[in-house]
Amino acid sequence: MALADLIVVSEMSLILTSKGRNALQELTKVTIKKSQLNELFVNMVTGNIEHHSNRRFFERPTPGFAYLDQDIDMNIEYLRDRFDVLEQIYDKDKEEELLLSWRIKEKSLYRILDIVYQNIKYLSVSCFVYLNEEDSSLLLIFDNANESTPDYSTIANAQIAKGVTSMNFLFETDWSFIAQKKINVHEFDSVKNKALIDLMSVLKRRTRTPLSPEEINSFYYADRYLLDDELTDILTECQHFKPKELIIASPRIKSLLQDNAITNTLIGILSNTKITIIYNNDEYGVNKSKQYFLSKISQKNRNNIRFYPLTTEKKINDTQIVCSPGFVINSSYALAQDNLSRYLLIVNSDISFDALIVQRKLESLLVLIQSLIES
Repeated sequence: MALADLIVVSEMSLILTSKGRNALQELTKVTIKKSQLNELFVNMVTGNIEHHSNRRFFERPTPGFAYLDQDIDMNIEYLRDRFDVLEQIYDKDKEEELLLSWRIKEKSLYRILDIVYQNIKYLSVSCFVYLNEEDSSLLLIFDNANESTPDYSTIANAQIAKGVTSMNFLFETDWSFIAQKKINVHEFDSVKNKALIDLMSVLKRRTRTPLSPEEINSFYYADRYLLDDELTDILTECQHFKPKELIIASPRIKSLLQDNAITNTLIGILSNTKITIIYNNDEYGVNKSKQYFLSKISQKNRNNIRFYPLTTEKKINDTQIVCSPGFVINSSYALAQDNLSRYLLIVNSDISFDALIVQRKLESLLVLIQSLIES
């Protein structure tokens, strides 16, 4: 379009033509639309596009945990090829704005000009791993009910088959640990398992029928197996017990020290709680994780935490956590082998809130600590 079609000069004045006025109006609309589409969430695994959600994102994957590699190359052409999706998001935003104002609805999205900025974030999604008893094949079920197809399970299986590096963390690779644990069989406790099933039933019933806190607590504070991911949840909430002492003895201490939620909790209770960590000195990478954890603790609080490494002769095979007062958690480990001779780690954890059991376990670990001090 020529400049003369937009502006005419008359008696030292610039006057917009009707085309000029329309062009200026359209320019304003494009600028507004560009700012309104400034925040989008593009799932680089599934390719889904949605408005930036309130879900919790992380700057990087948790070290040592498997994560899906991106399948999508994010660029301007990817967005332009999905213009209809972006247009729907834009129109929905405008509809919501109309409910809160008297503004007249603007015309729909015109075009995508450019990507102003982009940041890569990570989202934690629960995954259940099953092993087929007949052929030892893997089945991965993700808790992604809010995502449309293709789902994470299909993509994860494809990435495992291709040997994507980030998915190798799903399998146990510590061969000394494998050699020691592959013959172990977990001793199933039917009483603790029934207590877990009863708790799950109560929690499910609570979504339909109001239950008193006393009834829920009677099932929660029973000697039982832990729910999935409950160990982390309990550790991160241990300050509610106002513990005077917390002892963690584990052959896999590195994974706990790499969990920011757990380490932040430990740092938060250090001023009022004596913390002792017992670990196998030959665990791969444990010293690096230990030093990183210590670097986050103020010099004033370092006197309240002690590390005790165990030599090969004294190494431990299971995890024991004592929060006094509070609880005792025991975790045992076993391995399962899939049809491609890869090993999956099985963790069986139980908990007791019984004050007598907590005291006995505390005394037992204090004897171990004293022997380490004297040796």
